[in-house]
Amino acid sequence: MNPPDELLAIWNSTHNRLPAAQQTLFVEKFTRRMVRRRRFQKIWLANTFLWLAAITMLAIRNVVVGRTNLAHEWSLLPLLLAPWAAAIFFVRLSLRSRTMKSEGNEPLVVSLREELKSNRIDATQLKWIGALYIVLIPLLVLSMCQLQQVGKMSAHDLTSMTIVFTGILLVCGSGVAWRYFRHLAPQRTHLEELLRHWNGC
Repeated sequence: MNPPDELLAIWNSTHNRLPAAQQTLFVEKFTRRMVRRRRFQKIWLANTFLWLAAITMLAIRNVVVGRTNLAHEWSLLPLLLAPWAAAIFFVRLSLRSRTMKSEGNEPLVVSLREELKSNRIDATQLKWIGALYIVLIPLLVLSMCQLQQVGKMSAHDLTSMTIVFTGILLVCGSGVAWRYFRHLAPQRTHLEELLRHWNGC
């Protein structure tokens, strides 16, 4: 039984307030799930910064040794700055989210509110990822065109890279859209309904 079904069973039960032991167990389940989610976020952010740092160092090296001329390939700068700006934003957003503490006289409703807060943070991150894809598409096109103009890429290479990057962006974008509309949005609606029901009791 998934968490929304567990919550629905609680609200439909004859005893809307669980015994203290069951409430504690229920809150612990929420806490473990949020801890796993935030651990994944930390790993993802660390991996993102590692790759961005490696790519940035490579780009700087190419500029220093003269392989890249920023006067003709200036699109490299916004192409690097956009992911860095998004990554820094995600770090700030992640720092706003703290580990849930089970305190107060209503641990169940506290856990629901924390889960809703975590859901909204995840949704915001996905929106920014989608916006990043939209920004990167014209930057990638401009960058590849500049590479062709300076003789670093043939017309055939340009076509091949366009197909590859288009496929990657479509797959990644579809994954982002699926998680937002098929998972986070329904979960947010369900949690909001449960909280309204709780406040109306």
